[in-house]
Amino acid sequence: MLRVLFFGSLAEQVGMAELALDWQPGWQQVQDVLASLHRSHPAIAQVLAKRRGLLIAVNQRIGAATAAIADQDELAFLPPVTGG
Repeated sequence: MLRVLFFGSLAEQVGMAELALDWQPGWQQVQDVLASLHRSHPAIAQVLAKRRGLLIAVNQRIGAATAAIADQDELAFLPPVTGG
């Protein structure tokens, strides 16, 4: 299972803070999960695709769409950090 978390305004836009996905054998990188979301959860994938500056974390470490993932990992999507 892959635990997917959405933070801040992303959680509001996708309508949930957390999603559990059954592990798929072909998943190796975050981008594989994103491609799968396009098929299984198109509304969520659409929100993620529209966000500029989206931050991705795997097991609480900031990464990229090419970051490696494994079964039982935690994948988080965070809106861009702003402030002053």
